[in-house]
Amino acid sequence: MLDRINALYPIRYTALAACVVLALLSLFTWVGFGIGGDLVLLFGALSTLGLRDALQTPDPLRRNYPLVAHLWRAGQWLGRHWPGTKAADPLPTARLSPQQVRWVQGLTQSGHRPNTPWCHGGRGHLWLATSWPASRAPSADFRLIIGGPDCRHPHEASVFNLGAMDFGTLSNTAIASLNRGAALGGFIQNTGAGGISVHHRRPGGGLIWQIGPGLAGCADTRGRFDEWRFEAAARDAQVHLIEVLPQHASGHGLGACLPASKVGPEVASLRGAMPGYPWQAPAALEAMASPIDLLAFVQRLRDLSDGKPVGLKLRIGKAGAWFALAKAMHLSGITPDFINIEGADAALSPLGRPLPDAVALVHDTLVGLNLRDRVRIGAEGRLVGPFEIAEAMAMGADWCHGSRGFMLALGCEQALKCNTNECPTGIATQDPLRAQALVAIDKGERVRRYHQGTLEGLRALVEAAGLTHPGELQRTHLLWRAPSGRVVSMAERYPCCNPGALLTDPPSTQWPEALLAEWSAASATQFHAD
Repeated sequence: MLDRINALYPIRYTALAACVVLALLSLFTWVGFGIGGDLVLLFGALSTLGLRDALQTPDPLRRNYPLVAHLWRAGQWLGRHWPGTKAADPLPTARLSPQQVRWVQGLTQSGHRPNTPWCHGGRGHLWLATSWPASRAPSADFRLIIGGPDCRHPHEASVFNLGAMDFGTLSNTAIASLNRGAALGGFIQNTGAGGISVHHRRPGGGLIWQIGPGLAGCADTRGRFDEWRFEAAARDAQVHLIEVLPQHASGHGLGACLPASKVGPEVASLRGAMPGYPWQAPAALEAMASPIDLLAFVQRLRDLSDGKPVGLKLRIGKAGAWFALAKAMHLSGITPDFINIEGADAALSPLGRPLPDAVALVHDTLVGLNLRDRVRIGAEGRLVGPFEIAEAMAMGADWCHGSRGFMLALGCEQALKCNTNECPTGIATQDPLRAQALVAIDKGERVRRYHQGTLEGLRALVEAAGLTHPGELQRTHLLWRAPSGRVVSMAERYPCCNPGALLTDPPSTQWPEALLAEWSAASATQFHAD
């Protein structure tokens, strides 16, 4: 019953409507009977404030929840200043830290970079070694070429880009706002596994088309890979790179899912789903049958796209599965143009290795097989501020992708209602009324400001380290204080492989025995050792 009422009249506007009605009643009693003048002023002021909330564009929360949004903000303020109150955050680890939030808000709201570009969520046990004297980077527009020797159309990309966020999970206005920001800032947007929508295309920003197990946008009517559909979309000039997501990281053999409330006609047509019913993707691609099969699929997509860069999106769990894929690269000679590493997030998804560990393992393996110059490594996780990007690149990444920082730039309040279709800011919803709170022109500029300000902060860190490009960062630039109090560099904590070290028998590396045992047991023909 409540849902039916809400469909006809959004209940969240009740506070504003009540104030308007009470203001009119107070005006009537004041004019007719000479009483209620104070109430006219009170409810008139509240009505004016609520109407201003509903009509302004910078703050989507106030636009969706006129008047009520101020109570939400008051609760946030109480939670920050009196943690013992009921207003305190019940799930603090699931949200970004206050320092990260202030970094993004400082860039997007005022346009001025905060004074602490090294903000990294309060992890004071890790820091960047500075150099005397500092250097001078010629520009903050740090770029690199993506495309290996088998790629005919390499792409020059920013070192910081939009991570995978799909249409369906996010609203049409959120997707369009992000893509507009990418177009303004000269970086690229990852479509996520939901396919390329018209909202990705309209602003004209560059895209990484992610091909997930659901094959959204390139499946036939029976759900199988359709070469013709893929080729038609992949050769579009707006698609710069193609990323294969071999399997979802949800665990228990499940694929990504959307609740029924988010599966409208437009989302359903992209994913081959039934409107109004829950949608769940397969857990893994059919090409995941073996490492060789997966690499053959990568080569097939590269050929069909006329030689555009094709890469893999991986979450590293057991090292043996990654070692099997790496051995298949060496055996077959087929390498992806890039590998994007998704790090585990202990607060949201503790599956797999944390980002620094995973990036270091992939980097060292490729170095040990003399394949590192053929494959670019990307890092994706809670990369919000410049220090986190610098850390990932020092551990071995070439470029980085962020999602949650860009969500904050749009106006995300971290309400953790992404799966309910009731996002208070209109970002993670398919409710058209809620989504209208976002104005693409305004939010696209905020996205651009966040990206530019973060790169300016990264430039400050790079110069402090005596370098001119973040690609020059090494593990020796990161210092870590162990629980014992001893300070070591990350190069000591994660010893690097020498080129070709895994091609000898036995491997000439400093890996621990357990890791070497997994390497020995891995086979290029199967992901799991017998």
